[in-house]
Amino acid sequence: MIESSVTQQVLVFVVLCFIGFIAGIFFDLFRAMKSTFQLSSRVLFLLDLLLSLLTTVAVFQILFQLHWGEVRIYVFVSFFCGIILYHLLAGRYVYLVFQRFFRKCLKVVLKFFSIWKDLQTKNRIKLSRIVKFFSKFFRKEKS
Repeated sequence: MIESSVTQQVLVFVVLCFIGFIAGIFFDLFRAMKSTFQLSSRVLFLLDLLLSLLTTVAVFQILFQLHWGEVRIYVFVSFFCGIILYHLLAGRYVYLVFQRFFRKCLKVVLKFFSIWKDLQTKNRIKLSRIVKFFSKFFRKEKS
């Protein structure tokens, strides 16, 4: 009986360490978005709140599934160990990958809108020429 309790606690420790690692990834995703896009403080607040709520729900869902909802000190220790391991091992690299990805996405979107704007301008010029042509064509001649 004691061994199964210990193995359960070790399993919870490992899983929450992994969840902490994943939370670090999502934190860097948020940080890269924040540094790439010019977001308002309200949007940043909402994204930060959403990240915190999703992380909290995930941790407590795991706790309810694996450990009957018991919250002990090693739960917090394992979660923060996962975050620290992430930042020590992969944080810088993952952040740079996310930042490059968002910058490329931003460039593609801006290029798309600039092409769209050029097409709209050219289409307006063509349309005005067509309207002028047909208005001359259908205009009554003065006698």
